[in-house]
Amino acid sequence: VFFAALLNGQAPPYPNPALLAKLDTPALQRFVCDGGRPVLPPDTPDALNRLIQKCWNTEPKRRPLANEVCASIKKTISSHLQRKDAFLSHDWGRFFVDGQEERNHPRVARISKGLEAKKLECWIDEEEMHGILQDRMCEGIDNSTVFLVHITHKYVDKVREGNMRDNCKKEFLYCDQQKGGDCMVGVVMEPGLTDRKLWKGTVGMALAQQPRVDFSDPRIWEAEHSDLFDERIVCLYNEIVKKIFKMKETPINPSTAIIERKSKDKRSFFKGFFSK
Repeated sequence: VFFAALLNGQAPPYPNPALLAKLDTPALQRFVCDGGRPVLPPDTPDALNRLIQKCWNTEPKRRPLANEVCASIKKTISSHLQRKDAFLSHDWGRFFVDGQEERNHPRVARISKGLEAKKLECWIDEEEMHGILQDRMCEGIDNSTVFLVHITHKYVDKVREGNMRDNCKKEFLYCDQQKGGDCMVGVVMEPGLTDRKLWKGTVGMALAQQPRVDFSDPRIWEAEHSDLFDERIVCLYNEIVKKIFKMKETPINPSTAIIERKSKDKRSFFKGFFSK
């Protein structure tokens, strides 16, 4: 009942307002004894929903013990906190724009911050994968709904060539094998690559029918044209939300394209409460 109240943002969340006048009224007692229970919000995580239903079992012996409840909730919270909306796959190389050398990673990092400003959770290697083993790379892909492919000549060549030790190749092939191209969105970073025919090899095959967003225009990255960058972020955000909605990983309101997610404050509360 405590978690039902917390999830609903009100206490106690029984369906009949008349029962709330006095919690010890015979009407409320009859309601509970007859199998009545608080109503859980539709976006309650499945694992937490199942746990709550077990705790409400009319047979006391079939209800989980306190330590089992804590273990189950800790597992649910850990899984929820690790979940990301997008994995940003990219190379750390450089390319030339109008004779000037540009670094790819800082631009990808800026895209990540732009998406996070719109309340999307991003997995980028400077935060999640720097100096760690490849199993963490796989974990990042497994726990992300959408796989963003930041396309440069170097990235396409890395995936196409036979060096299986390269991280770009490993993470792209792993995602393609485990999830397929339907979870992918192309993000064109280097000028001259807007034509899909130039995406040779596996990258071109996997992304042939997938959406792409063009960030290759040099003006996008100029300080005086921040509005152009913001427009591109909105386009990318919309493509990510469409993918999430299509894959049914996260409940969203398609009319407004805003992801329904719990606030960070609520997640922090859960995390702190069960770490005691």
